[in-house]
Amino acid sequence: MKTCRALILSLMFLLLIGFYLPANEAFRFLPKERLGNLQFLQRGELTPSDPSSCTHIPGGHGPPCPIQ
Repeated sequence: MKTCRALILSLMFLLLIGFYLPANEAFRFLPKERLGNLQFLQRGELTPSDPSSCTHIPGGHGPPCPIQ
């Protein structure tokens, strides 16, 4: 009975904290001042990969699966 009461109180506390914290502040790991120090990679073109022969797709013709 005590564990049930403790569980309910803990859940109520977490819900109250969740309502009072703004969503964008709660999940911000770095302050805004430090975000300028991060380097972001630019995306390049992606070439399509060859069909995989290790998965069974009807009508797919690829090289034989090397792992057998």
